[in-house]
Formats: sequence, C-alpha cells, structure tokens
Amino acid sequence: MPGQPASVPVTIAITSMSPSYAMPGQRISIAVQVRNVSGTALSGLSVQMLSSGKQFTSRSYLEYFALGYYAPSEPALNLPPVMIGRLAAGAAWTGSISVPVSALGLTCFGVYPLTAQVSDSAGPLASDPTPLPYWPRKKSSCPIQRPKPTDISWVWPLIDKPHQGPCPGLLDNSLAATIAPTGRLGQLLAVGASYAYAARLTWAVDPALLDGVQTMRQPYLVGGNASCTGARPYPASSAATAWLHELSVATAGQTVFATPYADTDMAALTQVLRNHDLSRSFAQGQLVAGQILKRSFAPEAIPAGGRQLAAVAWPADGIANYALLENLAAIKISTVILDSSTMQVRPPVYYTPGAVTSTLDGLGTRLHFLLADDTISQWLGSRDAQSGQLSAIFKVSQMFLAETAMIVAEAPSISRSIVVAPPRRWNPTSQLASDLLAETVTARWLRPTTMSQLLALPADHLIRSQPQRVSSDELSRKLLSQVARSEPAVALLESILITPNQQLYRAVFGAESSAWRDGRAAERPAQALVTRIARFVEDQMDRLSVSGPTGVTLGGTVGSSTVAISNQLRYPVRVKIGVSSSNGSVTIIVPDKGIFTVPADETRVVKLAVHATSTGSATVTLRLTSPLTGIRLPVDALVMHVQATRSGVIALIICAGLLAVFVFTSAARAIRHGRPGPPEPADHDAGSAGGGPADRPDGGQEPDNVGAERSHLMPTGPAIAGQGPPEPGQLTTEGFR
Repeated sequence: MPGQPASVPVTIAITSMSPSYAMPGQRISIAVQVRNVSGTALSGLSVQMLSSGKQFTSRSYLEYFALGYYAPSEPALNLPPVMIGRLAAGAAWTGSISVPVSALGLTCFGVYPLTAQVSDSAGPLASDPTPLPYWPRKKSSCPIQRPKPTDISWVWPLIDKPHQGPCPGLLDNSLAATIAPTGRLGQLLAVGASYAYAARLTWAVDPALLDGVQTMRQPYLVGGNASCTGARPYPASSAATAWLHELSVATAGQTVFATPYADTDMAALTQVLRNHDLSRSFAQGQLVAGQILKRSFAPEAIPAGGRQLAAVAWPADGIANYALLENLAAIKISTVILDSSTMQVRPPVYYTPGAVTSTLDGLGTRLHFLLADDTISQWLGSRDAQSGQLSAIFKVSQMFLAETAMIVAEAPSISRSIVVAPPRRWNPTSQLASDLLAETVTARWLRPTTMSQLLALPADHLIRSQPQRVSSDELSRKLLSQVARSEPAVALLESILITPNQQLYRAVFGAESSAWRDGRAAERPAQALVTRIARFVEDQMDRLSVSGPTGVTLGGTVGSSTVAISNQLRYPVRVKIGVSSSNGSVTIIVPDKGIFTVPADETRVVKLAVHATSTGSATVTLRLTSPLTGIRLPVDALVMHVQATRSGVIALIICAGLLAVFVFTSAARAIRHGRPGPPEPADHDAGSAGGGPADRPDGGQEPDNVGAERSHLMPTGPAIAGQGPPEPGQLTTEGFR
C-alpha cells in the first residue's frame, strides 16, 4: 500500500474501529492485522498507535494522508505497545488495541490523523494511517461552535446491463444470479431496504432491469437465435418474484426516479444528435417503471410535493454538456444529477460548496442541479470498495465518514448539503454498503434527507462553470452509427404491426445503454445486439409474401385477377399493396385503397380489377409497402405480364351484327304477316281449302311468298256481321297477339 516500502517484511492494516468516530469519555477499540510477508520468521514485533492531536485543515491533506502520501508528525500515544512476539513466515497476527479518547488530545470538531505502526527492535517497519472524526459533547468546548447537522442525500442505484433483445425472454440467464440474495442486486436491495427510511434513500431504478425481472416471474426463455428459435426454457423464478416484492415494499412512500429505459447513454446520444432516441427511452422508462412499481413517474413541478420527485436525469459518470441539458429541458426533465467537478465554483472558495444549484438553459427554463461530491464518488468507485478484505472495507467506510466531517468542518457556519452518488452499477460488499448507511444515520454532523427535500432548499448564489464536459468513455460514434443504420428497418417493421412491438425498440435502447461504455471491448455485446436486431427484422420480413399469376390475358378491356398475401408471423400485420405499370395502357384497381389486415399464420386473397385502354401488353409490379409511410417492404415483388387482345371486341361486334340481322328479319316477317290482301273468289277458297296450293304443271310446288302468306289472313278491324268462323288453316290477328 502507499507509504509502505515494497521491501518491508511485514504489512499492517486496520480492519475495524468501534466506534467509528470519537467522542469525549469513550474508548475506541481498533482491530489490527499484521502479516509476515517475508520468507523467514520474525520476532520482537510490536504495535502501537500514533496521533498528533492536530486536525486536518483541508480535504486535500486528508486525502494525501489516507493514501500514504502525507505523514504529519505524530508522536506515539502514551500507551504501552502491544507485543506480538514471534511471527512465522507467511503468518498473520490479529489483535485489538483499546485507546481512550482522552489520550488522543482532541479538542474541536474535525478530523484528526491516527496511525497504527508495527516495529521491531530496530525501529518502525510499516504503518497504516486512518482519519478519525471527533464530535465534542458540548457546543462551547471549542472556540468554533459545534455545527448544526448537514443535510445528506443518497442515490441508491439499482441498475444493471441490458438482458433482453427483440425476442421474448432473456439473452442470457446472468440476471438470475444478480438478483439472488447473495447477488449484487440482491444485496443492494436488502441493505437499501433496511435503511430506506432511516437514511432517506433516493432510489434510482433502471426500467429495463424491472422488465427483465418481471419476465422471470413466469416461465421464460433464454438464448436462442435471431429467429426466436432454439431458446432454452426455464421455470418461473421465485427469486424474481421475491426481489420485485421486496423492491415494491422498500420503495413504497419513498423517493424513486427511473432512468431512461436500459439507462441509455444520454450524453453520447446527444453528441450524435439522436435526440429522438433520448426522448423515447425516457418515455419508455417512465411507462415500464410505472406499470411494474404501480406509481407515476411523469415529470412534476419543482419542488415536488411529499416524497414525489420530479423527473430526474443522471448522466453516466455525472458528466454532461449544455447541449444535453437543453435536450433534457425539451422533454420536461428539470432536475439533473451531476458530478461536482462538472460545475466548479469560479473563483474557487475555501470550502466545499453545497450540492444544490440551478441555472437557466437555452430555452429559458430553470434547471435544478444536485451535485454529487466528486471525492466521495471516487472512494465509492475505487477497487477497495469492491474488495472483500476487511481492511479495504474499513478504509472506504472510514474515508466516507471523514470526508463528510471535513466538508462540515471547513465552514461550519455556512449551511450546505451533500449528495452521495456511487457508480450506477455499484458492486460493494454487503458489509460495506451497510456500514456506509449506518454511518450516514448515526453520524452527529449528518442529517439524512431526501432529494425532494433538498430541491426545496434555496439554491446557492455562487458563480459556477457551465457544464461543458464530454467523457472519453462515452459510446463510440461507430457503435451509434451501427444502431442508426438498423433503425429504419426497425421502424418499417413497426409500421406494419397492429399491436406495437415495444420490445423491439427497447432492444435498440439496450444497444445504446451506458453499460457498454469504456472502450471497444466493452462495446462488443452492444454490437452483437445490434446485429441480432437486424437479423430479427430480416427474419420477420421473410415471413411475408405476395403471390399470384405471372401472366394475365384480357379478351377485351376489362378483366380480373387474384393475389394472395401470406403472413407466417405469430401476430397480425397491416400492409398495403403498391402497384406500378411499365406503361399507361393497363391499370390495376385494388380494393380498400390497397390496405389489408392479414391475421397471424393466415393468407389473405385479394381480387384485383384489370383495365386496359388499348391492345398490347404491360408489365405490372405489385409490392407490399407500409400503410403508414408507403415505404416498400423488403419482400419479393409479384411481377405480372398483362396482355390485352381485340378478340373479345371482335366477338362482341359479330354477336351484335347477328343480333341486328335477327331483329330486322323478325320485324319484316311480322309486318308481312300483319298486312290484309284482296278478296279471292269463293270457289278458289273452297278449292284451296280442300287441296292446298294448286299443282304446277311440272309437278312442283308454288314457292312461299309474302303475299301468299298474307292471303290466309283476315282483314284487321272489327268483325263483319254474318261472317262465320274462319276456315281451317286461317289465322286471325288475334293469333299474333
């Protein structure tokens, strides 16, 4: 560790201290571990405590001291050393040293150096420094009055990497281990739930995490390919049900804000002008979190009433620039959590400024900022914070306590506030998380406060630099360009769905998650997800088709044909048939404006009307398009060759001519049979009646003629008096009627 030469044969570390800060009349129990790292046994070792009794005057000195880069002159306490005796090679000794606070020489509120040192007969070998806050019992025990407690507010993050793609189920099953009681999120939730009320936690929850855990409450699928096949089934997870229930109970009545869905890298999206994705991810996040936690996450006025919190943005690493702030204001986000280094006071002041400030954005809207202390954030994100070693856990928790005491001690008469924001995918041990919240609750100089209460406090009037920082860890332009290239296909598929597939766009947000920050290697899962999304859309489109005859022959100018729209998807779609012709001689009329709904796993047959203006041929192309945008779907088109001939027209002309001849002939015969002839002699009538027509001398018959036919007719008009009935073979006009 810093401050200990690499060649020393032993190491020493403080593993715990109880209580963690000093008060008059107490004894402090300090647990120490000494380890022999040499290859030989050591003897004559002893441990003693050192302290100067002089408090730190700045946070910089405190941090240098803790890292071993600054060693104030510290005499040994007037206490007998603790003897270790002989220590074998590689062996460790653990002991406890009891120190009365009166022996430390502490006076005023502040932070003091305390060091554990191991020595042999030749002198000191190694040491481990630790800061010790001191709280006097009496307000008048020091020229500087004991300060009033300072408001402190924690952001407690429940955020993970995305676990879902465009298909139902999960991409992998790592979430199961994460939410288990011994998993990262299981422990964070358990510790947060234990201190939720006492520590006034503000919960930051990723809706994509809630979505994934919700999926696991029912039998679910894991893995598979982009066609949504080959996934492995898993039974419903009781751990998922228990985790969501515990979260609902822990956050009931508490302050909660939702990140954008999948915790998208909002700063990176702003850099590449993907503002639409930024606003949609926030909207989806508020929707999903509201449905699962059964509470509203809609933006509210500042300050929010009670335990409600206006919509909050927490950019990754607490870094933002002014363009991002304007985009957030445009979507009604009025509170932003940033790292304190992003908005530094100009000129600097001798103390740590408060955590609440505000400024006007470019739209004239007042933005409110909660500035998380940068130094505390670094300690919470250090390697020691993720270590399971007792000495590492103690160092981080003790530094947290000392840093907060130093903030108050720098300017005890100036009212300020502290915001603590650990890394968004924080992975502390359960003990460290518990120690930190316990110290927040028990430290006399701290007063746990919700962020809603902080926002109700007046902002300071210090002049600060405007947020202009851009993180080098943001998602790369290459990745976001890859996402951008896939999105038109996603939008096209979305445009033909009867019921929107929210999971598809949520998968896009997953590819834009801040979880993939920190270089090319970290972005590989995101690139794989984008590829999976593109293949998924391609597979869905491959399940649509339009088919029908490739050739249509018209016997005239009008005809019909049928086409079939096939939908092999598991959900209904609405598509439009677009028609184009190689020339204007043929027109295809599609019913219902060409828009058709095709149920899942069914085929829709559509009858088309075909019109030709002249003889000849044309090539007609039928395509499936989006009914909303008219954009062509990536589905094979149906090409029909339409041939129009005159054979049907000629046939109609011939039929019409024959019909005209028939009508003319029938009319002539009718006229002929209806005209009266001159009277004939009686004997002729009698002869005719008996034998029919007279025989010709050559033995032939006299041919029929109109006149002859008319001789059998009676004159028209009224009947003649005395006239008898007609002879056989004669017709009256009544016979025509």
